[in-house]
Parts: sequence; structure tokens; C-alpha cells
Amino acid sequence: MVRGINKVGDRDAYLVIGVPEGDAPERLYFDTQTGLLLRRVVTLQNMVIATPTQTDYLDYREMKSVKYPSTIKIADVAGSPAYTVLHVQKIEFQVDDSKLAKPASKAAQLTGAR
Repeated sequence: MVRGINKVGDRDAYLVIGVPEGDAPERLYFDTQTGLLLRRVVTLQNMVIATPTQTDYLDYREMKSVKYPSTIKIADVAGSPAYTVLHVQKIEFQVDDSKLAKPASKAAQLTGAR
């Protein structure tokens, strides 16, 4: 569900709230101009505390028409490590078109329609 436009650094980003089945909500921020993911915020629950974790995807680069973030920063209460992609290798694979099809709506699933 789109919840508006927020700033991520100096970029405008669509805030999308997603709720993975059986899991906590995630906040995803997509660049309004490029559509690329800029930030993901999730709350990780352990036995003691719920910890919000923010992952920033920075410095997108392109290799053979595929864009990837060359820097990924993960921040939580334990610290803020940064990961930099040093090497990207092309991997050839096929994806069945049915995997990319839009899923049926909840209403259609309940009635058995498609």
C-alpha cells in the first residue's frame, strides 16, 4: 500500500508498506524518478526486544542492463556496517513467465475464479 512521498537523503521516494504473510510490516522506499529501491525498514523481533533495522541501497550502477546498488548500508542499534559490491558476475538463467504473472485477488481466490 502506497503511503505517500518521503525524503530519503536528497531523493523523493514513494513509501510502500508491505506485510509479508505471517511477518511484520516492512517499509519500502522507491525513488520517484528511477523506481529503484532506496531504503527498506523492518523490525526484527528476538526473545528480548524488537529492533528496527534500516537498509539503504546507494550508488546504483549498471552492468549489461541490470542495475544494482554498489553500496548497501545496514543500520540498527548494534551499529552501522556498510557493504560495498566489489565484483558482479553475470549469471544466465531462465524464469518461467508464470512466476511473473500477477496473482489472483483475494476475492477471486475465495470464489475459485481467476
